[in-house]
Order: sequence, then C-alpha cells, then structure tokens
Amino acid sequence: MISSNIRTQAILLSVVPLAFLLLLLALALMLQNSTEEAAAWSQRSAEILSQSERASNALGVANRGVVDYVARHQRSALDAYRGAAQALPGELKKLRLIVRDEPAQEVRATHLSHITLEALSVVSGYLADIQSGHAVAAKRLASSARTRSLGLQLQAAVAEFDAAQRKLEIGRIDAVRRELQSFGIALLVCCIAGIVLTLLTAARFGLRIVRRLERLAENARRLGAGEATEPISGNDEIAALDRVYHDMTRRMHHEHDVASTLQRALLPQELPKISGLRIDTAYVPAARGTEIGGDWYDVFTLSGRCVGIGVGDVAGHGLRAATIMGSVRQAIRMMARTDAEPAEVLRRVNRELCEDERDVVVTAFFGVLDLQNGAFRYALAGHPAPLTVGAGGNVAMLSGAGLMLGVDPRAAFTNYETQLELGSGLVLYTDGIVEVERDYFKGLSDLQSAVKAEYLGGSDNVAEAIQRRIFARAKPHDDSAILFVGITNLSPSASVRHRKTWSLNAREEAGARRVKRALLWHLGEFASLQSDLTAVELIFGELLGNVARHTSGLADITVECADGAAVLHVADRGEPFALNGHVRPDLFSEGGRGLFLISAIARSVSVERVGEGNRVTVVLPVSVE
Repeated sequence: MISSNIRTQAILLSVVPLAFLLLLLALALMLQNSTEEAAAWSQRSAEILSQSERASNALGVANRGVVDYVARHQRSALDAYRGAAQALPGELKKLRLIVRDEPAQEVRATHLSHITLEALSVVSGYLADIQSGHAVAAKRLASSARTRSLGLQLQAAVAEFDAAQRKLEIGRIDAVRRELQSFGIALLVCCIAGIVLTLLTAARFGLRIVRRLERLAENARRLGAGEATEPISGNDEIAALDRVYHDMTRRMHHEHDVASTLQRALLPQELPKISGLRIDTAYVPAARGTEIGGDWYDVFTLSGRCVGIGVGDVAGHGLRAATIMGSVRQAIRMMARTDAEPAEVLRRVNRELCEDERDVVVTAFFGVLDLQNGAFRYALAGHPAPLTVGAGGNVAMLSGAGLMLGVDPRAAFTNYETQLELGSGLVLYTDGIVEVERDYFKGLSDLQSAVKAEYLGGSDNVAEAIQRRIFARAKPHDDSAILFVGITNLSPSASVRHRKTWSLNAREEAGARRVKRALLWHLGEFASLQSDLTAVELIFGELLGNVARHTSGLADITVECADGAAVLHVADRGEPFALNGHVRPDLFSEGGRGLFLISAIARSVSVERVGEGNRVTVVLPVSVE
C-alpha cells in the first residue's frame, strides 16, 4: 500500500540523483580555482537561463489563463492571468539585473523585456475585448499581422538570448576543459551509475503508480457502467481521486433517484377509464446518469363526449425539466377546459411559458377526440407527429407542424383534423423511442413496425409491448413515453359502460377486423385476469365466418356485461336455423366442427328467430369485474 502522497514520493525519488550530484560536486571541489570558476559560471548561466524561462512561463501562464477563461468562463483562470501579469515585469527586471555585467546580454535582455511586455499588452487587449463583448475585435486582434509578427519576434528574442547565454557558458567551460581531462573517467562513471540507479528507482516508482492509475481507470469505468468496485486504499492523490469518484457517483445516483421519483409523481398515476377507449401507457427513464428528462403523456375528459389527449417533452434533464413538465401538463389541462381548440390551448400555454420561464424549450402535442363520431382535432408544437393504426394494421403518421413552446410568445399554432374509425388506434410517443440508436428515420421505421406487430398481436398492454420491441437491441439514452389509445366504440351512447353495439358486413375483412379489435378491447376493460379472451376471439371468428358464408353478411354485434358475465349477441339477416339440426341443416358448422368448438368453449349457446333474421346468443368464457 502506498501510504505517502505522490508529491512526497517524488521528492524522495530525487534523493538518488541528488546523491550523485553531491559526489560530482566533491570531485569538482578537487579542481583548482579555474574549476571552481567554471562551476560558478555554469551555475550563474543556469540561473540566467532559468530566469529567462520563468519570464517566458509567466507570459505563457497569463496567455493560458485568458484562453481558459474564454473557453470555460472560470474565475480561477482570470486569477492565474492576473497573478502572472503582475509577476512578469518583476521577472524581466531580475533578468536584466543578473546580466548587467555582460553588456551584450544586457542589450538582449532589454530587447527581450520590451517584446515580452508588448506581447502581454496584446493578451490584455484581447481579454478586454472579450470581457466587453467585442468578440469580433478580439478575433481580429488575435489574427492580426502585428500579433503574428510579435509572436515571431518574441520566439526569436528568446532563442537569441538563450543561445548567446549558452555560447558564453561553452566558452568559459572550454577554457578549463584541459584541466578536467584527468577527472573525465571518474565523472563518466559517476554519471552512468547515477543514471542507471535513477532509472531503476524511477521505474519501480512508476510501475507502482501505473498499476494504481489502471485501477483508478477501471473503477471509473465500472462506476460509469453502474458496476460494483473495490475502492483504492491509501492516502495518496490517486486514492483521494478514487474516493471523489465514488462520492460523485453516489450523488449522481441520488439526484437520478430524486428526479425520477419526481417525474413519476408528476405523471398521471392512473389514467381515467373512458368508455369507448382502450388506454395503454408505458414510460422508461434514461439508462444512465441523471438523464431524467421531462417526458409526459396525459388523457383527460373535457365533456360527456370529448377527451383531451396530449404528450410532450421538456428539453434538458434533471429536476428542473421534471418540474417544468408537471407545470406544462397541468397548464394544458387547465387551458383545454376553458377552450377545447387545440391550437388555442397551445398558444396560451406557450405565452405563459415564455413569460414564466427563460431558456426553456418544450415540444408538445395536444388533441381533442369526439367519442360520438371519431373526429380528432389536434395541434403540434415541434413534437413528433403521432401514428395511427387501422383495423388491418396499416400504420400512418399524422400530418402537421408547429413551433416549439417557449421560443416565441407570439407564436401561432394550427388546428388539424383526422377521422379515427372504430377499432383503430392512436400511438403518441416522445423522441426517446425513435432516437434510441441515434438514427431518427430508422427509429421511426422500427416504431411503425413495432406498432403494427403489437396491434395485430393483441398484447395486454400495447404501449409496453412496443417499448419492449424497440429497446430489445439498445438501452434508452433518453426518457421514453408511449401512450396508446384504441377506439372500442363510437356512438351517441358512448357513455354507457356495459352495452356496446356494432354493425358490420362480415364479408368485408377490414370492417370485421375493426369490430373484433373493438370487442376485445371493450371486454379487456372489464374482464378479470382469469378470463380467456383468446377463446372469445375464436368464438367471434367462427360466428362471423358463418354469417359471411351463409347470409348476405350484414350483422349487428352486441356485447353486454352484467351480473359478472359477458354475453355476445350476433344478429344476421339469414334464413332460419336451429342448433339441434332438426328444423334445418346446421348452417353454423363445417361438418359439426364450428358448433362443437363454440359449444365446448362458451358457457352456453342459444339461437332465436328475431324479425327477418336469427340471433345467436353466447355466454362468453369471461368473468366481468
């Protein structure tokens, strides 16, 4: 275990080369006065070069401080700039004082000081332009010919000064080189030994640090993936950074949980049971980090015949997005109850949002469905248009467009209208469902395929089944909400809960599919979990198939839910028949198979003559709650 921090170990690591430097110094002390003079000059020359480097570094720190400030607008960057700018004149003055005994170098140092201070003034001017909002002037100053020329002059001045200083040092050393020849072998041996030992020591220290850094990187990867980690022990900087990673991850998870809880609380906890509609919902939060967003869906009644349907998404993530989502959803509800025109609802909500919030963008869809005739009026505000699915499984996207909420308080929105038929469905969604693979058009195609498959498949929850298909190949990067609304009945008596009637032509496949879907959805509203809806589908298919084969095809379908049972009535316009086969041949069987299946599955079957047709009554294998 590394118990001391890395800085202390680095200092201790320098002891090895320092020991060899002391040995070299002991050898140097054995030289005559000329050797001491050469050593003193070497030290003085190194000081001069170091002072030159400090001056250059001060200018570099000031420049980097300005660059960092422009990039990240951090006050600490400006503090670095100010400190370096204040220290630079002093560093240049020290440089001129050190070389005052060398006239040529003093001239070069003076020239270098002038160029350096001029460069600092350019950096300061650039910062002043940025702070005053003159970005164009700052850019022009940075790219000006004078600035480029000044940079080249500064590089040349530094290089000239350092080269002249080194040349002077070499001249002094050459004067005493003959006196150092006798100590060359000893110095060489000491140098080689020092280098080898320093490399071995540094390698040992470096390998230990690398192993800990690898563990730190692995822990960071695991924390990002939500996997368990083994904290790094010790009290050095690496262990401290590992602890910071763990604390940060815990805070992120906490914020994610808080935001997720808030968003779920702001979503409708239970959508209303509306006669004539099947409503399925699904919501999946983002898979990583605090990427909780502001997705919502909503269904609410506006009158005895109209229902409001909405979906939307607040741009951004976190607690603020979740709270804004709740306020926008409630605002749509409130506005819709005062004015049911979708475009006017969005216009008012947009105006309120622009007045109350800044830098907030919301996409939304809101529509009003008339339960008596299936008319659906809607408006869009930058949100992906919902999909409609017909009884035959045909999927289409609604038309329309509109500006996002929160952008322009004067924005106007347009009402659009479509007709939803019996047995059709409406799929509303947020962009997280179509952007899961970062390809919107592929995501939209996948969504359409999933909608068609699950609509025809008769899922218990169409919305959840669609999400499972979409997310089977990739985890969501953003929140995803889906609302499915199926039309089970359209009639003036849509508010009557326990009795539904449909008229159809059994020879028209699309109409038959639509009524079958509406029948199953309607029963799904009241049937218990033990009910066999698959058997209901089989019974309905057998009865309707025989109506199509043996009559004109026109029929009335009625389902009644009462006293814990569901009763299906199929009234046709055909010739009389009886189930026992004594009056007329059994038209509702294929060699007895159809009657056998219905009798075996249903609780009871009966036939009566009503007017100019027959009415088959079947007590379905469904328990009504």
